[in-house]
Amino acid sequence: MNKTAKKHLLLLGILLALWGCENRWEEHTRIKPGVAEENLMELISSNPDLSEFSMLVESAGLHEMLASSRSFTVWAPTNSAMAQVDDAILADTTSLSVFVKNHICFGTYSYYDRSELKKIKTFSGKNIIIDNMNGKVEDASLLEPYDIIANNGILHTIDLPLSPKPNIWDIVETTDLCPLHVSYLNSMTGMIFDPSVAVVIGVDPVTSKPIYDTLTGMVWSNSYLAEVRNLKDEDLVSTMILLEDDVFEAEYDKLRRFFIVADSLETNELTRWHIARDLVFPGELAIEEIQDTLVSLYNIKIPFDKNAVQETIKTSNGLVYILNQCDVRIQDKIPIIIVEGEDTTKYVFTAVDGQTGFTRQKQLASGGYDFLLDNHRLNPGYINYYVGKIHSCRYRFYWKAVNDFNGSYRNPNPNLVLQQRLYRTGIAGYDGAEIIWREANPISVDLIPVNDSTYETAVEVNVGQQIFVAYQDLWLQVRGGGSNMTVTLDYLKVVPVFE
Repeated sequence: MNKTAKKHLLLLGILLALWGCENRWEEHTRIKPGVAEENLMELISSNPDLSEFSMLVESAGLHEMLASSRSFTVWAPTNSAMAQVDDAILADTTSLSVFVKNHICFGTYSYYDRSELKKIKTFSGKNIIIDNMNGKVEDASLLEPYDIIANNGILHTIDLPLSPKPNIWDIVETTDLCPLHVSYLNSMTGMIFDPSVAVVIGVDPVTSKPIYDTLTGMVWSNSYLAEVRNLKDEDLVSTMILLEDDVFEAEYDKLRRFFIVADSLETNELTRWHIARDLVFPGELAIEEIQDTLVSLYNIKIPFDKNAVQETIKTSNGLVYILNQCDVRIQDKIPIIIVEGEDTTKYVFTAVDGQTGFTRQKQLASGGYDFLLDNHRLNPGYINYYVGKIHSCRYRFYWKAVNDFNGSYRNPNPNLVLQQRLYRTGIAGYDGAEIIWREANPISVDLIPVNDSTYETAVEVNVGQQIFVAYQDLWLQVRGGGSNMTVTLDYLKVVPVFE
């Protein structure tokens, strides 16, 4: 065969292939005579096998919307599929509306789009999963003819009604499982403060956070959803652990002594809160992906024994595991706290005449920096640090500090013995923008010399201990040992002691 004949045959093959592809595409997209002239509501109401669904659309008041010019996709259950719907849903106006809206979404979604699984938000706010590769939407199968084209969207007929899975919070609100854990979560529903709708009346001089008018910003919601994670959000994928009653009680009994406050009822609530808040995790964590530990949103290690899983509940926005064992270690629940000397979000000092505070870059310092308060006054200088919440137990205190400037940074004196001491203080109130500090009480028994002169040789020093009888905020004060002494700090370490 000569080259010219081969070229002609090749060209003929390409044309035949293109013609075949065009025919198949036309078959997929062919609009039956008259169909494209009708809107979705007209298509639904004219199909006798969709008469039940058609009546529900009208009862829900959505018929005008489906006759409008906006684009929609509707998955309409056949009459035989509608026979499976619970009568209680159809008898309740709200449930009926949600049911119909589960079958409608904005935009057009074709059966012939064979991409990966798609998560689509319906009019009810629930997500549904489209699996065109297998001709499925949720558990329902698409029926032929596929892609019934309307002038305002696409109609699919399906063999089952769509019942999107409940979200994680739906499970919390309705389950009979884990009653102690679940009842506590539901008890937090009520009037809570929402800063997004509150009136700002000032700025906190310490934290620089807004101060709100307490008479504004109150909304009906659940504080767990507001402060931990919004488990109602269909698009925020999460994993939650619910504890069976004996496990929840065991955790409560173990932890309560660390959350003591004056009001015993508040102590109970604090304990339950710190159990529950650490049992939600970002993402959908399949059991085969989990090792033996999860890390909570508050950076607390939570043990996960796969043999303790009594039930796994798949939800529209993640997973819920029911556990009959979850023994969180106390040292993980109440961790060591480290406050960096240079952390501007933690320290407060008043720079008066003769005192200057500044950060130094030091490669071997914790975090790469330290902090100095240089002092040229007769009175000792000091820096106050906010540690955060500490528990009702004993704590030991450590610091690392380096004297590489001969006692006074701006006026070095090799004969000056640099000393400093750790105190406990707190905020008593405000005088305008000025903080009124409580009288500082010493934690260190004596002044402690700062002997380390380089970071290469510096060691952590135990500077005292104290028993705290209540769960509370803690401020620490590092105070110089005398006039003309610079206060120096790499970091403070606050270590709980479990006895």
